[in-house]
Amino acid sequence: MDVTLGDSQEWFPLWAWRKYEQKQLKELMMVCTIKEKDEEVAERTLKVALCCVQYRPETRPVMSIVVKMLEGALEVPEPLNPFSHLISGVIETGDSLARMAWNVGGSDWSTSEVVTKSTVVEGTPLMKKYEITVASV
Repeated sequence: MDVTLGDSQEWFPLWAWRKYEQKQLKELMMVCTIKEKDEEVAERTLKVALCCVQYRPETRPVMSIVVKMLEGALEVPEPLNPFSHLISGVIETGDSLARMAWNVGGSDWSTSEVVTKSTVVEGTPLMKKYEITVASV
């Protein structure tokens, strides 16, 4: 919440982006009552969330990549400003960087790949830790 806005409150996702952009993660953590020991997880989670709310769908990661980033198996790239479409005159560059980050197979985004093999994952280490199971049909 931005106290300088008087009776109105700033939209939380936009406020979180501004805190991230201004490198004020500690203030965000304080307001959200996140402990200092959880700073690394909080930053990773925030960056993944900002990547997931990108305005253009092609710049958002697929869920399998999101899970790997949250678990720490993949590095989370610097997110683009997900709210640039709301602010006139702001042009976001670097779409190719975001696309490369989600392009796990190393192929060009303009082409499609045929999937010839798939496997069913029964669970991840994080799922096991929190006793999350996949429902069977």
